[in-house]
Amino acid sequence: MAKHDACKIVFPSLGITCRAEKISGVNEEVFDWFVDCMPIPEVVWSHAMVSGGLTYAMNLRMKYDLPCNLESLEKGWLHEIPDGYFTLFLSNGKAGQFMMKYTDITENMAYPIVGRVIEEDLPKLREAAKALWDADYLTKDPVTIAFEA
Repeated sequence: MAKHDACKIVFPSLGITCRAEKISGVNEEVFDWFVDCMPIPEVVWSHAMVSGGLTYAMNLRMKYDLPCNLESLEKGWLHEIPDGYFTLFLSNGKAGQFMMKYTDITENMAYPIVGRVIEEDLPKLREAAKALWDADYLTKDPVTIAFEA
């Protein structure tokens, strides 16, 4: 597995790209694995309905098996982690669910932390999330997310 410091989170239908980075000392091997699995093709991006500023994407097609046990990873409580942090949950096989916080939320569940959007790109993340909210709950236009090394 290669070592990586950064990746891109792309919102193709919005024309927005956010840069993301590894968090030193926090599940670094999972960030490296995540970037090794890239490019991850576009999937539908969705907004949480009632918990606040949380977005998610389901059924990410991961190229490789996770190199460690999910239970052994450092987790962050969604309502406590900083804005821009993202988490990953793996269901059956190589299908992943990606969650990303962009502002206050009430959800008090813990998930493995993978990385964070860089500070300078948080305004772009919030712009994308606002457009996603409008699309999900007003216009019903699909918004997609993809990941690039």
